[in-house]
Amino acid sequence: MIYEKILKEKLRLEKQVKNLQLQIEQLPAGKLICASNRKWQKWYVSDGHISTYLPKKERKTAEQLAFKKYLIQQLESTSKELQALNLYLQNHDSTAEQKELSMVTAPELRDLLEPYFYPLSQKCMFKIVTLHFK
Repeated sequence: MIYEKILKEKLRLEKQVKNLQLQIEQLPAGKLICASNRKWQKWYVSDGHISTYLPKKERKTAEQLAFKKYLIQQLESTSKELQALNLYLQNHDSTAEQKELSMVTAPELRDLLEPYFYPLSQKCMFKIVTLHFK
């Protein structure tokens, strides 16, 4: 149940990562640096070593670089979430649900466990009832 939902979410996130990467590739190279001297904003484009002043007439480039910065942050966040889901999927015990089902349906245990479960369907599937002890 949860495994399938996480697998579906993983596929969605992988698609999103590819989409973000494609969008980032289509934007101008460099990193936007914003600076201000009291009341004036100045934009610079950096290649990691050299920063170049970006005049106000190149506002469209500044907007694209700002959007690129946003997309990169989204990509980092999505990639971390994808990494977490991959770790879950790698460590998931795929036999746990089968073990639980076989225990609940085993004739020798079924009668003993019956007070703690109620049937979901005619196929002898059971759902755990939350117990509250004093």
